Amino acid sequence: MIPRKLRISGFLSYKNPVEIDFSGIHVACISGSNGAGKSAMLDAITWALFGEARQTDESIINNTMEAPRAEVAFEFEYESNRYQIVRTREKGKSSTVDVLIWNDAEAESEQKWRPLREKSVRETNKLISSLLHLDYATFINASFFLQGKADQFTNQNATERKKILSNILNLDIWEKYQTIASEKRKARSDELALTNSRLEDIERELAEEDVQRQRLAELETQLNLAENNLAEKQRILQSARTAAALIESQKTALKTQTQMVENLANQLTENEERLKKRKQEQTELQKLLAKETAIHTAYDQFLSVRSAAADWAEKAKRFNQISLKKKELEHEIEMERVRLTNEQSGLKREQDQFRLTAENIPEMRTQLESLLQHRAQLQLSITEKEQNRTAIDEINAAEKQQIAEQARLRSQMDTIKSRMDQLKEAASGSPCPFCGRELDTAHSEAYLESLQNEGEGLGDSYRSISAGLKMLHAQKDALEQRMKELDAAEKRLHELALKINPLEITLQSFCSDRTASTRNFAASQ
Repeated sequence: MIPRKLRISGFLSYKNPVEIDFSGIHVACISGSNGAGKSAMLDAITWALFGEARQTDESIINNTMEAPRAEVAFEFEYESNRYQIVRTREKGKSSTVDVLIWNDAEAESEQKWRPLREKSVRETNKLISSLLHLDYATFINASFFLQGKADQFTNQNATERKKILSNILNLDIWEKYQTIASEKRKARSDELALTNSRLEDIERELAEEDVQRQRLAELETQLNLAENNLAEKQRILQSARTAAALIESQKTALKTQTQMVENLANQLTENEERLKKRKQEQTELQKLLAKETAIHTAYDQFLSVRSAAADWAEKAKRFNQISLKKKELEHEIEMERVRLTNEQSGLKREQDQFRLTAENIPEMRTQLESLLQHRAQLQLSITEKEQNRTAIDEINAAEKQQIAEQARLRSQMDTIKSRMDQLKEAASGSPCPFCGRELDTAHSEAYLESLQNEGEGLGDSYRSISAGLKMLHAQKDALEQRMKELDAAEKRLHELALKINPLEITLQSFCSDRTASTRNFAASQ
C-alpha cells in the first residue's frame, strides 16, 4: 500500500479541514508537542481503512460546537490500482463509508472516481479487507504498530500469531487451491467410474453380438411373412368393400322404384274420390234447375225486403248518433256542476284560512323580527371563528418549533454530561478522550468548567422554552374553549334558520295570495 493523500476534518484534535500530501515522501518522522495531532493523524488512517481508532463512538468527533461531524478521506495505491476511502460520522448518527477506484478512461471527466458500493457499512468493511488482503488485527501487527503496543504480536497466543502470519503471507489462498483441487479430483474420479461402468456395458453387449444377429435374422423372416399376409388380407378387404358398395347401390335403386309405385297408387285413389264428388255435384245442379221459376220469385221478394231493411238501418243510425250527442252534453253539464261545487268549497276554505292567518300576522311578524335580530348577533360572533382557528394553527406551529428546540437542547446537554463523565473517569496522565493531549489536573478542571458553563447556558434556555410552552398551552386552551362556544352559536344559528324560513314563507304566501284575491275580486266586479 502506497499512501497518496489524507484529508481530515472534525476528527479528534483536528477541528478545521487539513490535507496531507504523501507523494514524493519515502521516509518521514513526525514530531510535535502533546495534543498536536500526531497520533490522531495515524488513527485517522486506521479509522478510514477499518473503522477502528482509539475510540469508535461519537467521541472521535472534535468536541467543539463548530464540528458537527468527523470526516477522513484516505487516498492510496495498491496492486496497480488507485483507491480512495471516505468515512464519516455525524453526531446522533451512525458512520458511513464510501470506497472509490480511479477510472483512467474517464480521468479528464467528472466520472474519474468510480464508486464500489455495497448494501451496508459492514459489507463495505468486508470489501475493503478483501481488497487489501488483511484486516485490522493483521494491519496493526504487521504494518502499523500502535503507540505503546509495539510488542503486541509477540504477546499473542500461538493460534493468533499463526492466524496473523497466515493473513500476512496470504496462506489462506493455498487452502482455497487445496479445496478446488479436491473438488476437481472428486469430479474426475466420478467421471472415471462412470466411464468404466459404460465400458463394461459395451463389452457385455459385444459378447452377445452373435446371439443378437441370429435373433435379428429370425425377426426379419417373421416380418417378411407378416408383410405378405397383410398384403393378401388387404386385397381381400378391398374386394369385399367393392361388393358391399355395389349391393348398397342396388338397394338404393330398389327403394326409389318402391316409392314411385306408392306415389302412383295414392294419385289413383285421389282421382277416384274427385270423380265421385263431381257426380254428386252434377245431381244437385240438376235438382236446382228443376226449381228455377220458384227461385226467381223468391229472389224478387228478397230484393224488396232488403231495400226496406236498408231504410230502417239508416234511421236507426241517425237515432243512435242523436242519443250519443245527448249523453255527451249531459256528461259535460254534470262535470261543470261538480267543478263549480268544488271551487265553491275551496274558496270557502281559503276564506277561513285567510281569516285565521290575518289574525296571527302581527304575532308572526313580531316573532320573525326577534329571530332576525338574534340571527344577526350570532352571525357577528361567528366571524370570530376563522380568526381563532388561524391563531390556534400559529400556536401549534410555535409549539412544534419549541418542542424541537427542546429536544435539540436536551441532546446537547446529554452529550455534555457524557463528556463530563468520560473526563471524570479518565486517569491523570492518560490521553484526553477529546483532544488527545495528555491529561493533567489543570486541563481537566478547565475543560470541566467549560462544559459546566455550557451546560448551564443550555439548561437556562431549556427552562425558558418550557415556560413559553406553558403560556402557549394556556392561550391554546382559551382559544379552544372559545371555539366550542362559537360552534354552539353556529348550531343555534342553524336552528334559528329552521324557524325563520317557515315564517318568511308563510308571510310571503299570505301577501301574494291576498294580492291575487284582491285582483280576482276586482276583475269579477
